[in-house]
Amino acid sequence: MLKQHITPTLFLNGLKIYDVGEETEAVLNPKHPLPRFRCIVHFILSGKGFFELGTGEKYSLAKGNMFSIYGNESVAYYSDPTDPMHYYWIGFGGADGETVLNDLGFSKSHPVCTLTDVKAVKNAFQSLLDAWQDKERYRFLAQFYSLIDTLKDKNTERAKVLYTEHDDLFKRAIGFMELNLHKNMKLSDLTEHLNVSRSHFTRSFTKRFGMPPYRYYLRIKLYAAESLLISSPDYPVSTIADILGFPDVYSFSKLFKQFFGNSPSVHRKTAILPKNTL
Repeated sequence: MLKQHITPTLFLNGLKIYDVGEETEAVLNPKHPLPRFRCIVHFILSGKGFFELGTGEKYSLAKGNMFSIYGNESVAYYSDPTDPMHYYWIGFGGADGETVLNDLGFSKSHPVCTLTDVKAVKNAFQSLLDAWQDKERYRFLAQFYSLIDTLKDKNTERAKVLYTEHDDLFKRAIGFMELNLHKNMKLSDLTEHLNVSRSHFTRSFTKRFGMPPYRYYLRIKLYAAESLLISSPDYPVSTIADILGFPDVYSFSKLFKQFFGNSPSVHRKTAILPKNTL
């Protein structure tokens, strides 16, 4: 059950806080890695679950674990169905987004750690949420920096990978997709770049990610479109369609509505509608 949520708010020059919240029964996240377009830190108060990267690394999650997501990473995280996770999270971005994650001791090769003082971290997160509810901008800023300091102090132990699938082919494939979001790339373009059999690669990719490669590529493009719609409100929908290599604005709008349930223009208005103002 979602208990708190913060709409996009800009802090400082290079950091944007997108949301902060608490989830008491985290069971709905997909079990196949999907692209994310912001930095997120989660802290687990109780329950068990798993965190999986698109490159194949998988981590076990439990009370006291903290895990990070870097912008533009493909990840999945989900609960043990018999013991759902209860966690806090904070999502942020901007030029300094990854710097914050690095300052907390994370890296893309070490995205999970164990904290030594669960109570102190819980109190820091709760104070941040309280400041938001009270609409106290400066107290919120102070609590944000206090939270970061607390997380840095308590981050002392890295978690171990449960298993690693060393598949450079998939890493190269996803990397090539992300480098070609501005194009209307075809599956043949990808398989020619990888120098692999189209049919064999499609079967292997689908087995690993739960969807064929072209659908995965399309999802990345649509999530990127959503990010541009929200972060660049002055961009016309047609411009975003062109930036991301869709043939025309009509086909883009149709695909976007099929995926998100709303047209791009409606989704933009709904996504940025402020619920509170600091």
